[in-house]
Amino acid sequence: MKVYFFDKFNKSMAKGERENRDLLLKSLNDFISMNKGQEKSKITIEDISVSDKGKPYVSTKNNLCFSISHSENIWICAVDEAPVGIDIENLFSRSYLSCHKISERYFSDKEKNIVNKEKTIGFFKIWTAKEAITKLFNESIWDNISSLEVDINNKLCGGRYRIESFKFGEEFLFTIASHGVIPEYIEPVNLEKIYE
Repeated sequence: MKVYFFDKFNKSMAKGERENRDLLLKSLNDFISMNKGQEKSKITIEDISVSDKGKPYVSTKNNLCFSISHSENIWICAVDEAPVGIDIENLFSRSYLSCHKISERYFSDKEKNIVNKEKTIGFFKIWTAKEAITKLFNESIWDNISSLEVDINNKLCGGRYRIESFKFGEEFLFTIASHGVIPEYIEPVNLEKIYE
C-alpha cells in the first residue's frame, strides 16, 4: 500500500477535475512502477471506469485498487492491491460544538463517549473512519452514518476489514480502511516531488 498526496489541489470544477485525473494517473503509475507484483503497463484515463454508485476504479487491472479524498487544498490517494478506502479532514475545520452536535445526531452511544472524551480529534477519527469504510464498500456515508458503528480502538473490525488513522502535518488526519494489511506507519508520497 502507498499513499500519495498533493498539497496545492484546486477544487474549482474544471481545473479540479482535470487535476484530480492527472494526480490519480501519476499515483497509479508510480505504484505500478514500484510494485513487483503488478504488470508494468501504464494506466491511462481509458483504463478508469465508474461503478453504478459513482466510484471510479481501474477496469483493466483487477488487483489495482485506489481511493481518493481531499480537504481544502490537500488531495490524497491510497493505492493497493486490495480494496481500500481513505478519507482526510482538517482537524480545525469544525468547532467542538459543531462536532458534538453531529455526533449527538448520527453517532452511537459508544462513539459519542469517544467524542466527549477525546473532543474534536475523537470526532474526526470516527468521521474519517466511517467515510473510509463506506468508500471501501462503495457506499454513501449518508446511507450508513448512523448504523455503522466504528471502534477506533479495534483496528481489525469484525474480521472484515482493518482501519488505521494517521496525522498528516499538524492540521490533518486521514484514515484508511482496507481488506488487506495497513502498515503501522505510512509516509505519504508527495506527487510534486516525484514529477518535478
